[in-house]
Amino acid sequence: MASKESAAAAENLIQTLSNINYVPLTRQESSKPYHRRRQISPKINNNNDKNNIDFTSSFLNEISAINSSFPSINTSSSDTYTSLLNSFQSFQAGSSETLSTLGSSSSSSSNSTVPSISDPISIDNLTSILIDIVKPVIPPPRKAFDCLICYTKFFEDEGALSCSPPPELENGDENAVKHLICITCIRGYAHNSIFDGQVAHGGSGLKCVTGECDNVLLLSDFEHYLSDEDYIPLKTRLQEQCLLDAGLADLVTCPECSYKIIVEESLIFYTCNCGRIQCRNCPRIYDEQHQSRSCEQMAQLELQQASMRRM
Repeated sequence: MASKESAAAAENLIQTLSNINYVPLTRQESSKPYHRRRQISPKINNNNDKNNIDFTSSFLNEISAINSSFPSINTSSSDTYTSLLNSFQSFQAGSSETLSTLGSSSSSSSNSTVPSISDPISIDNLTSILIDIVKPVIPPPRKAFDCLICYTKFFEDEGALSCSPPPELENGDENAVKHLICITCIRGYAHNSIFDGQVAHGGSGLKCVTGECDNVLLLSDFEHYLSDEDYIPLKTRLQEQCLLDAGLADLVTCPECSYKIIVEESLIFYTCNCGRIQCRNCPRIYDEQHQSRSCEQMAQLELQQASMRRM
């Protein structure tokens, strides 16, 4: 009688686990909102011989895969947990033959407690496996927030970006209030910041959207949301800001291509990467006229030429 009850408990356990869906740990899937991720059911061997070692190994391998893949389930978490718990309790009251049959597995996983084929599963091990399998699949409660740009309500698992203390602030308050914006708005904010608006000091990212907040929206936190058309010029803008905030005395900018280069103050001119021969001390080309005149004399000459054209 006990053997039949254990077999029934095993059947119930297999059926319950076969209803669990899990998401493979891929970069594409993990970047999607939790509730929109693709659902994939583990393939449970339908071999009628439950005492077959190959079936048990395959079965426990699927359990290991579920345990290591940040899963989600398509049925009620509490119902699944209760059903599994009842199955294990039935095992505890059943015969040891069924337990040792399920214990003969060679599955191994860095994130699983499934024992090796040489170690029969004990009741304590079964309970540990139950916790490892079921607990990670229970999704956390969804947190809502209002985007500070579009004033629309979103859930954080749909994608959200929050401001952070500036990197140069060593003792920044990590527990301070953080302001959140949605993914669509950070894309628009980043696009507009390429040419307009002020970026964060040191070029670490963008300023928080609230004027009274000193935190920043770090580029490293939202760069993966941007297209190449926005990411590349924005990164260039931030790099330029980093150089400007560094306060380098020898840093100059080519008026032709905006390329920044360090030129010693003792030099009168320099040749930019774009080929322009540029005066070191003014925005003019260092041509033959400039070679024989100072920057002030060139300014006076240009005024005279402009007056003659107006006559």
